[in-house]
Amino acid sequence: MRQRHLLFNVSAVQSERELGVRNVPCLAAPKFTLTPRSAVARETEDMVFECAAEGNPPPTITWMRNGETLSSSEYFQVGKLND
Repeated sequence: MRQRHLLFNVSAVQSERELGVRNVPCLAAPKFTLTPRSAVARETEDMVFECAAEGNPPPTITWMRNGETLSSSEYFQVGKLND
């Protein structure tokens, strides 16, 4: 029984080498590096909300209002910094 187990391990290592297995970056859970803040404004005032996040793979940030995804419009501008 031990011989088969050892042969299996050797076979697996040889297969990995033949396939050219390379190091894969570790996954990292997303986390905010700049957390959005709550704010109150009058109806005619402009407001700016900012946030940033990191992780691997890089997270996607989606802005929502009342359960609906915000996209750029006459009333909202949504984008990345330096866009």
